[in-house]
Formats: sequence, structure tokens, C-alpha cells
Amino acid sequence: MNSLVQMARTFHSLREGVFLSAIHALELPSGSCGLDAGGRIGLQALMLAETVGPEGRITGLDLSDELLLPGYLLLEARLLRGLPLISVNCIEG
Repeated sequence: MNSLVQMARTFHSLREGVFLSAIHALELPSGSCGLDAGGRIGLQALMLAETVGPEGRITGLDLSDELLLPGYLLLEARLLRGLPLISVNCIEG
């Protein structure tokens, strides 16, 4: 799993500018709510949360608890404990 986390971080660093440009183009007002579906380790959810500010709410959603664990640690380090990261198994009926 560590290799998947490392790969996600590497790809994020290569595309971070693109993500930030897209988020800024949305012109999200402070206090907005949103969903980061397929959020993996929560890096885009973190950027969205920083954009909408403390009054906003962003939820990160992924299929894997293992991929979300680094996201929880990252959010803890940034003191964003209120940002939910949720694992949902939509494959099993």
C-alpha cells in the first residue's frame, strides 16, 4: 500500500498547479460545501478545504480505508480534523 500512497503523492505534486487552477476557476465562495469523490489520500480535498475556509465543508470519498489513512494523518497535521474522509464499498451489493 505504501507504493500506492507514494505514487499518489508523486502524481499530485506533478499536477498540483492544474488542480489549484481548476479550484480557483470554480470561484467557490467561502463557506461552500463539496465532495471529492475518489479522493485517495485526501490531497485535493485538502486544497478544496483550504479554499472554502473554516466555514465550508468538504467530504473526501474513496473505496479504500488504506488509502484514506494517510489523508487522515495529513489532515491531523494541518489541524483540519473536521474534514471527513469516508470509505464506501459500492462494489458489494
